[in-house]
Amino acid sequence: MTLVVCKIINDNLYIESDSKLTLVSPYDGEKEGQPRFCSILKTAIIHPSICISYAGHVQNAEDALKECLKAEIKDTADNIIDILLNATKSKNNTEFALGLISNSKPILIKIANGKTEIYDKSILWLGSSKAYDLFEKKYDELIKSKIPEGQSLQVAFDSVIENKEIEVVDHFHISVSIDKTSLQQPAFHYEEKVIINLGQATMRVGTESTLIPFGTTENGASGASYFVSVSPEFPGVAVHFPFENMGILFCPQIALDGKYFKHVQGEKFTLSGKEFLEKIKEKYGIPMRGFAKHGDSSMILLDTSVE
Repeated sequence: MTLVVCKIINDNLYIESDSKLTLVSPYDGEKEGQPRFCSILKTAIIHPSICISYAGHVQNAEDALKECLKAEIKDTADNIIDILLNATKSKNNTEFALGLISNSKPILIKIANGKTEIYDKSILWLGSSKAYDLFEKKYDELIKSKIPEGQSLQVAFDSVIENKEIEVVDHFHISVSIDKTSLQQPAFHYEEKVIINLGQATMRVGTESTLIPFGTTENGASGASYFVSVSPEFPGVAVHFPFENMGILFCPQIALDGKYFKHVQGEKFTLSGKEFLEKIKEKYGIPMRGFAKHGDSSMILLDTSVE
């Protein structure tokens, strides 16, 4: 199970979803006794103007996404809707949130149980009802406190991930919105961000200024850098854990063609932040950017699109 929350706010579309880390059995034909590291991406940007989120049966959803990625249907919204409608009629229960950009405006459609429903001002959600109830309660509190809607969506979603009683929603918080500035036309993009939890780190007070260290894993420090693709051809997001020197790449275009990894899941790398982005550029030709932990007390901007 999962949670996906979407809302159109001021001519932008905000999509919040989670992704969990799991160990699963090997694929058929792979070496027995070698469980796979797996983290499923629940929001896939398959085209600059098409973004699809899903909840339910993963294989059924991914089969539908593969069809949607075919070149001849990329620019035809009706064909995309037909594919997703057919997938919801399967015995494998799956539901979708389809985001489109048409004439620079967002369109949001829920596709479930063989039916479509357009959402204009209300929140579209998929997945766990228990998780959504918790989200809605926090979101309403934030809105009443005059917190901007977009920020309220993200903060309320974070509260669900942080709540240990909701085990079906956990680990990563993937955010998508429409970028209206860096490209020639509006396009969906994954949002870059940095999360650092200092744990029990403390600052010494003295006559001289002292840099505050980020702390250590032993003292509860944790963090994640969300790097984003600079290439509109391969929209993706890479999550790196600086204290563990581990990163996970999510990119639907290379995951769904079957040449590299078989599902819309993360490919794991055990590297530093800089080495992680360099490896993605070397292996897949995808330039990425974002902020990474640099030393014990600072951050650095990395951008592999710049030679």
